[in-house]
Amino acid sequence: MARKMLHPWAVYASFVVSTLFYCIQHYRIGISWDFAVYVMNGKFFFGAPGYFELGRAPLASLLLGIFSFLGIYGEYVYIIGVSLLFLYASIRLADALNLDASLFYTLSITPFTLMYGTFAGTELLSLALIELGVASIIEGRVAGHWLALASLVRYPNIPVILLLLGYLNFRKIIQNSAVFAAVWIPWLLYNRLFFDNLFASLANTYLLNIASRANAQYYFSLMEFLLTMNITLLLLVVGILLPLYEGMHTLLRKGNLTMAKRDVMSFALVALLLILPLTSMITMPVKIPRYLFILIAPSVVFFLKGVQKKRFANKKNMALLLAALLIINCIFAFSHLIRSNADDPERYKTAARIAVSSPVKNCSFMSDEWVPLNAVGFSARPIPPYRKNYEYFLDKGYAYLIFYSYEEFYAKLPPNSIALRDEYLISNEILKTARVIYSDASFMLIGYPKKCRGREMQYVNIYLDWYQENVRLNESLNACDVLFSGDIMQSMCRRVNVQRNH
Repeated sequence: MARKMLHPWAVYASFVVSTLFYCIQHYRIGISWDFAVYVMNGKFFFGAPGYFELGRAPLASLLLGIFSFLGIYGEYVYIIGVSLLFLYASIRLADALNLDASLFYTLSITPFTLMYGTFAGTELLSLALIELGVASIIEGRVAGHWLALASLVRYPNIPVILLLLGYLNFRKIIQNSAVFAAVWIPWLLYNRLFFDNLFASLANTYLLNIASRANAQYYFSLMEFLLTMNITLLLLVVGILLPLYEGMHTLLRKGNLTMAKRDVMSFALVALLLILPLTSMITMPVKIPRYLFILIAPSVVFFLKGVQKKRFANKKNMALLLAALLIINCIFAFSHLIRSNADDPERYKTAARIAVSSPVKNCSFMSDEWVPLNAVGFSARPIPPYRKNYEYFLDKGYAYLIFYSYEEFYAKLPPNSIALRDEYLISNEILKTARVIYSDASFMLIGYPKKCRGREMQYVNIYLDWYQENVRLNESLNACDVLFSGDIMQSMCRRVNVQRNH
């Protein structure tokens, strides 16, 4: 049962402000690339033909698919439901850590939380599930299912299984590890049944996000990172420095430090929750601030643990802090929504209408904006990444629908930001030889009408296949080769999987 909150008004206000922001942000964005993929994957799971991306974790898509019968409104039901789950998870974790839930939840809603919570569809959901897992461990309840579900929202969350060590009991660790594995089994079997390999989805996401980008140099701005983390980073720094100072002061004065077993376990769990996303961020080739979203929980925990016994942390001062944070959040939300640029679906609908009435209407299409096009019902594959492949696919009967914003994006990147940057720009030589069917200020349509191969009405995006066709030039490669480097592990993987025929 939740303890009495000191500032219930702050919880109500924060929930309303944050949930409204998430909904308005989703409306204003128009088409959010990642969110759109999860929506289409969800429809695919429930039998609707269209676009499917194998390299995505399934849980967010399954939840969106459940509400897909509501159309666009189902996406808002999902957003509101995730916001409610985060509220519940915050209260559970705060109670488990003997913190005031109103302080914990309200301090968790920062501009960083608002900006990335539901933008891509997964961050707030995965954090809520992890918080429920940590709370269950501290309370001595079963937690394996919560952590497994969190890893099925975002694959980078898989290392949270290490949090099960917080039980400090061998039997409970084994039992919850078994629960974790049991939750994963249906998804692994789905991969085996439809894609011939238990690890097909994992291999695709690993190849896309890590293996294929290992040698690329990505632009990372420390200032952008600091501005994005903003208040969350401030809470983290204060929360770490205050207890550290107190601990050193007590050690020098008394000669020893004593903590209850439960406090040690709680501290270790939260510290591990801090270390895991930082380690992931360091090791991942792509550095995106939202990958550190999990830091919100340990930041607030450390801050509250650090200030809760201070004289200035009385009810009145903390109420002022919460009120100030609410005002900051409202100002941020209002200004962010005004400044945000929407990716208008009409832009892609217009391009699709022109394409289906053009001389290449019977071609299959490739585009640099394949996800937004599929989101509006126009089937398209990803465009080939290398200049040498453009003519090859034109000859195979594909037409290109190319949006200038994509080219401008790569053209403006710093020279050292992406090693393969120039490979994504359209070759002027190809534009001179290929037939430009249509061109305006927004996009161009390129193709050979006589070579059209017929329209594809559905596309399952298996990055492993795409990688072989465009990068490894049809070299044999399967999920076992991608995930495992040693001969023994690869051999074991092949034995439990049916090999795909390419």
